[in-house]
Amino acid sequence: MRLASFMLQFLVIIKLTAGFKYTNCYIDGVPEIDWMLGYVTIPKTIDDTYRGPITTYETRNITGIFKIEDNPYLTAEITANKFTIYTSSNFENFEEQTERNSISIKLTFNCSDDTIDALTFHVNVRDVNNHRPSLNKEAYEYSFGMDIPKGFELTAFGPINGTDKDFTNRMVYFEIDKNEDFSLKNMNDIYGKIHFASLKALRTIKSPYRKQFTMFLSDKGSPNFITTAPITITVSSIALSTLNFSSNVYYGNYMKDNSVKMDEPLTIKYGCSNTTVIRQHNYSSYFNVSYNTSKDELIINNIQPLTEAMILQQILVITIEAETPGVTYIGTTTVIIRTDGEIGCSISVENSYDSTYVAIGIGTAGIVILVILNLVFFRVWYRKKMKSLGFVIE
Repeated sequence: MRLASFMLQFLVIIKLTAGFKYTNCYIDGVPEIDWMLGYVTIPKTIDDTYRGPITTYETRNITGIFKIEDNPYLTAEITANKFTIYTSSNFENFEEQTERNSISIKLTFNCSDDTIDALTFHVNVRDVNNHRPSLNKEAYEYSFGMDIPKGFELTAFGPINGTDKDFTNRMVYFEIDKNEDFSLKNMNDIYGKIHFASLKALRTIKSPYRKQFTMFLSDKGSPNFITTAPITITVSSIALSTLNFSSNVYYGNYMKDNSVKMDEPLTIKYGCSNTTVIRQHNYSSYFNVSYNTSKDELIINNIQPLTEAMILQQILVITIEAETPGVTYIGTTTVIIRTDGEIGCSISVENSYDSTYVAIGIGTAGIVILVILNLVFFRVWYRKKMKSLGFVIE
C-alpha cells in the first residue's frame, strides 16, 4: 500500500511539473484523481450487438471537445452541458476486425478557463454468440479417375476452411456424418480467424464410387450454431486428368494504390489449356481473377476500392476453382489477401503533450525544485483525498 500511495503521489507531481495545470473542466462522477491519471473505466458493459448511447455525464465549465483520438468504434458529443459517449456506425464490424473484449476512446476537452484537459474512457464489450460459422464454399466436390488410396488427403486438391465472426469463439470444429470411408478433422493451420480442415480416406476407395456426405461446422458456443455443406466424392473409370494449382493457399497484400501484390505467382501446376475455365468465389464485386497467358499465371485485379470495413477486417479470403471441361477434374485453391488495417486517416497532434516534455522536465534542476515545492504544497490535499478514496496513508 505504501508503494501504491507513493506511485500515485509521484504521478500527480510529475503531471504538474510536466507542464500540466489544474483546469476547471468538470464531469459529474469523474473524481479529480481520474483527471490526474487521465483514465476512466465506464462501469457499464455493452453487448457487441448494442447500438447507441453508452453513458451520459453532466458537465460544467466544458465548452466543447477539442479532439477525439482516432477510434473506429466510439464517438462522443457535448450538448447543453451533457456529455455522451456513443457506439459509432463502424461498431457493427467490431467482431470481424478484432479479438479484443474492450475498446477505448481518448477525448481532449476545451475548458472555460482557456485550458484543455484529456481523459481516456475505457468500455468493456461482452460477446453475444449471434453469428453462424461460415465455410469458403457452399458445396464441395472431389472427383478422381483412379482408386483413392487409404490415408490420401483429398483437401490437397481442394481446401476446406471456415471462420466465425464472434470474437470470443477462437475455434470452429469440422465434422462429417458417420461413415467408414472418410474422416474430416481440424488441421493445425490457422490464419487469423480462418481454420482449415483435412479430409482423408479411411480405406482404399475403388471405382466405381459416388457418395454424398454432410459436413458440419460448429462454433460450440451458446447457443451452438452449426453450418452444413454437402461433400460429393466420385471415383470413376473415365480417364480425366487432375488440374492442380502450384499451392493450396496463396497470400497477397492489398496495396495503398488499390492493387494486389501476391507473395508468389498464382499458377496452375498442370492441367491448364486455352479452354480452362476459371471460377471465383467471394468478393467478385471488388476483385477479378483472370488468366494471363503471356505470364502463364492467374492475375488478381482490384476493380473497385475496398470499403473501410473490409480494410479494417485485415484479411479477405477468395476461393478459386479451375477446370478444363471434359479433360480435367476441378482444382481449387484459396487466396488470402491481407489489408494493412489503415484507412488513410491522420490525426492532428497540435497542442498535445508527450513523454518527451516529462523527460526534459525531470532532467533539469529547476524542475527538481518545482517537484519539492509541489510536494510540500499539495501534501495536505493529497492525504485527505487518498483517505476519501479508501487508501491507508501511513
